[in-house]
Amino acid sequence: MTATQENRTATSIGQRVLNIDWQAKTAGAALYTGDIDLPGMLHARILRSPHPHATIRSIDVSAAMAVPGVVAIVTGSELPDRTYIHHGGPMSDRRVLAQGTVRFVGEEIAGIAAKTAAAAALALRRIDVKYKSLRAATTLREALEPNAPKIHEKGNVSAHRVFHWGAPDPLRPREVSVKGQYRFGRQTHATMETSSIVARWVPEAKILEIWTNTQAPFIVRKEIAHVLDLELESIVIHEIAVGGGFGAKSKICEYEAIAAALSIKSGRPVKLVLTREEEFTCTKSRHSFTIDLETFATRDGLLSARSAQMLVDNGAYNHSGPSVMANGMQVIASLL
Repeated sequence: MTATQENRTATSIGQRVLNIDWQAKTAGAALYTGDIDLPGMLHARILRSPHPHATIRSIDVSAAMAVPGVVAIVTGSELPDRTYIHHGGPMSDRRVLAQGTVRFVGEEIAGIAAKTAAAAALALRRIDVKYKSLRAATTLREALEPNAPKIHEKGNVSAHRVFHWGAPDPLRPREVSVKGQYRFGRQTHATMETSSIVARWVPEAKILEIWTNTQAPFIVRKEIAHVLDLELESIVIHEIAVGGGFGAKSKICEYEAIAAALSIKSGRPVKLVLTREEEFTCTKSRHSFTIDLETFATRDGLLSARSAQMLVDNGAYNHSGPSVMANGMQVIASLL
């Protein structure tokens, strides 16, 4: 065989390339988080806020703890007073469980772990939370009004960026323009497998084992260590199949830290699987955009400039909204 022939057989160009996990998935042998079943494992549920904006006056879990089969309940007051790292600094503003104030419908208030899923669901209805409802801005325009209720003390604008690219080209005068407003609604990724986790705290070794269908195991490990005040080396993330992510599972998600906290408190493995309703209403989604865009061109159809104002619905807390906005502006400019 000549050297030229050897090089041709070593390349993937023009060849059929199969995914390394295709056999396991097509044969039904791939292991997903929902398949994990550990001895003594508890089933978890999350109590969520019914209000878009409210003060938490009190949380009484006594009736929920009296439900047969309930083993552990955690609330925000029991956890370290820490926020997720995310992008750090002022962008770090969200706790694992709400403390003092809730800022969106579906925000996590408490976690429950019970011997059966039915017991956890019943206990969920027995937790007594007293709220004081507050005014809420429910649209971008409302949130930007001068007298709008503040979602945070610093105000409703998380980030304001001004971008300039390039210089006017004298050979491409602004002779015609097209102007319009474009709206893109919030989009959920609708993955095949809903967000789920199994957490197992091993008290003798002080090791936290985690099986989670994340796209970012190292980020999850780092964030859980931070918010639960654990040593990074004490957390082990096991490899597991991911039933779709598309970016929705590319960062830490609150259910992962909640399951870990419940396992630590109960001393038993805990499985938490979000419902499809929770997946659509409470997990991280693609942001909604409102873009006012004007494009300038020559009479011959050569693009000469663009001017845009972009509003991004960042939600109640920071996550990736500011960086998504920056990426969007760069894309608009790059299309010249």
